[in-house]
Amino acid sequence: MEADGSDAVAAGGVRRANDGDRPAMARLRWDWRIDAGEVPPSTLAAFTADLGDWLDDHAETHLGFVAEVDGEVVGIAFLAVVERVPGPGVWDRRSGYVQSVYVDPAHRGHGLGRRLVDAVVGEAGTGGLQYVSVHPSERSFPLYERAGFVRNGRTLQLRF
Repeated sequence: MEADGSDAVAAGGVRRANDGDRPAMARLRWDWRIDAGEVPPSTLAAFTADLGDWLDDHAETHLGFVAEVDGEVVGIAFLAVVERVPGPGVWDRRSGYVQSVYVDPAHRGHGLGRRLVDAVVGEAGTGGLQYVSVHPSERSFPLYERAGFVRNGRTLQLRF
């Protein structure tokens, strides 16, 4: 087992992201949107710079993880930590959201997505969060269910 709890296998490893990973993380977010059929309104270089600024501003609330194969970052995931309103005698009411899990299509099917999710969940567990939620795509429901997530019929959403 590696320090992050993932198995070091031929498919690659998962670790916490660092500043040097930012260009690869931006490229993966960019590619994801392109894969979804979107046309980004700027250039990859501009997005990379803007994402770097955003990550600086959100360093305490959005913890990044990367999956690597042969030293190349091929997957990303984030744990968004949310401070919830305290109640009488319960001041630490933090929860988390799994966000932006993406693995380059050329590297799918080798367990990297699951290892990214496991890393995020592990961080949430050791970080004292009360629960972790995710808004999965239809395609990714099985991934999260295998990781222990259960469907919660109590959630409502209003989109703008």
